[in-house]
Amino acid sequence: MTNTATWRPGGQYTNTVQIHRYKKSDGHNYVDSWAVVLHGPAAYYYDRSYDGGRTWDSFINRVYTQNGSSLPEKYDDGGVWYRACAASEWLGNPYGNPQWGYNIACTPWY
Repeated sequence: MTNTATWRPGGQYTNTVQIHRYKKSDGHNYVDSWAVVLHGPAAYYYDRSYDGGRTWDSFINRVYTQNGSSLPEKYDDGGVWYRACAASEWLGNPYGNPQWGYNIACTPWY
């Protein structure tokens, strides 16, 4: 299963962040993620929740990318939820005043 979110920093090119959930041979679910950044740079990271997304820890494995990047695989079973986010911090504070689809995007939770 894959979920995708997009944002258009500066109203220009569309950037994409994706998260992919899959089951491994050990029977557990995992996620990995990647971003395609055509207009950057972008901060790219996971958010992690233990209550389905009502509250969360942010900036897990945060990297900065100009073109594209992937995030490490994460265990996604037993009450752990992840979403992948990317933000154009150069447009201002995307966290204090998020303008979804313009300077920040997050996938749905897995």
